Amino acid sequence: MKVSHAGFLAGISLLALALAGQSTFAQRGARGMVNPGGPGIRPIMPTQQYWGCLGYCNGPLNSTRQYWGCLGYCNGPLNPSQKYWGCLGYCNGPLNNQPNPYLGAFSNNPGLLTAYSAMAYPYAAAAYAFSNPGYSTIPFSPLSEGEPGQPEPQRPVENIQQDLQSKDSQTRAQAVIDLAIRNAKESINPLMSMLKDPDPTVRTNAAAALAHLGKNALKEIIYGLYSDDRLTRMGSALALGMMGEAAKPALTALKGSMKDADIRVRGHAAQAVYRISKDAKAAVPVLAQGLSDEDEHVRFGVLLALANIGKDAKEAAPAIQKLLADPHGLIRVKAGEALWEIEADHKALTEVLLPVAEKLLKDPDAGVRAEAVFLLGLMGKKTDKALPVLYQAIRDPDHVVGQVAANSLAQMGDSAVPALAQGLADKDPAVRWRSVTALARLGEKAQPAISPLITALTDSEIAVRWEAALALGKLKGGAKEAVPPLINALVDPAYQVRLLAAEALGEIGPEAKGALPALKKAEGDKRGEVVDAARAAQKKINR
Repeated sequence: MKVSHAGFLAGISLLALALAGQSTFAQRGARGMVNPGGPGIRPIMPTQQYWGCLGYCNGPLNSTRQYWGCLGYCNGPLNPSQKYWGCLGYCNGPLNNQPNPYLGAFSNNPGLLTAYSAMAYPYAAAAYAFSNPGYSTIPFSPLSEGEPGQPEPQRPVENIQQDLQSKDSQTRAQAVIDLAIRNAKESINPLMSMLKDPDPTVRTNAAAALAHLGKNALKEIIYGLYSDDRLTRMGSALALGMMGEAAKPALTALKGSMKDADIRVRGHAAQAVYRISKDAKAAVPVLAQGLSDEDEHVRFGVLLALANIGKDAKEAAPAIQKLLADPHGLIRVKAGEALWEIEADHKALTEVLLPVAEKLLKDPDAGVRAEAVFLLGLMGKKTDKALPVLYQAIRDPDHVVGQVAANSLAQMGDSAVPALAQGLADKDPAVRWRSVTALARLGEKAQPAISPLITALTDSEIAVRWEAALALGKLKGGAKEAVPPLINALVDPAYQVRLLAAEALGEIGPEAKGALPALKKAEGDKRGEVVDAARAAQKKINR
């Protein structure tokens, strides 16, 4: 769906209006939750960490289906908060990166809108989330949504077993979750049978449920590694990897599975071995075999798994570098990200990756472009050569790509301020908004941009004006010259601008004493949150 710039900024304003009922604008926050099971299905593990799916999925590989190593066992992109390092095709759920869109305003608390992922963030997993999460066992989240101490009533086993045979995949997926909630031994065999379900949501939920059952299910899961059914072997290895160190008794069987005839099974087994024992010497050579597989899902998942292993995957680097020329854009960018996680000499690596990422900015897939922009942002910390490329990317017609470029520029620090200041005068309102949000993220480093930020207080777009006020407040006492324009902003038609102007004056502190009469007058504002901000600002100024 194409969204006009005016519509986009209007949407931002509506989102802010929706949030206005909370006590202080600067402490507002929200995080979207993605339900990988679909409507009505509670995900078993909304905050799981795993790696590449390696073949347990059946959907096409594209930027809206960014399997964290799905390699063929899932039909939808994974939520990066789940961080399946190598689902190798055994996973479910949409990859819809939704970081907190309310980054800190004037403190470390979640604050004013500086990214709009709450509105639409259908891709760019790595764009905000790609970093080596490190080895960890999986912290299972609660399986029910009731209040603490009030568990959901358990359904009769007979009803659950009937639902496992339903033709409706969502019904089966929910039945799997219900079995996990029961946490009973009689759940094990039905769950094992669901590892080969034709629907990837169902089978992935089954693998997660078995991992949740832990040692009680360990024997049956190990037996699953020897099944004649490929999906059962994959799902069993996936479940063991999810269990982490608790699955140590399965290591011998898993090392045997690393010789399986199917690369997806081998990949799952290798990931599980590493997650359980951190034995990179055993896991990495097996995973590296998948880098040359004809299935792009396998190549993709292996890249993610190796990236998450990090520097211990050094021996796979030459093979990964070959994938910088892969015909699939998403594979090329993931190869670059994997090398960034594995190689220690980032300065030398930048010379190799910069032309690859720059070329990817012309990819027709916006998700690929967003990933490439994020990679450029990483390189921007090592060289200013990425600066002009990122500045062009801030103009991308896709809003997410453009915002990722702005955030990447912000991460570059001082060197990006001139380019972002220039963006405040762009005729495109989306470019102006992206630029001002990036400057707000820079805090006091944005001092050289104070003049264009003051000008932005009178921008035609509400969102640009309030972000300008936010950015000026973050300059603290260095924004003394902005006090008169901020006083004027206290009567802006948009209450969001009035609110942030009041907060900004408070942040400037004693240097804003000239604003005290205007702030006193603002106590008569019809919006309660503006009144609160005006009073708080006066206290800060008078300290």
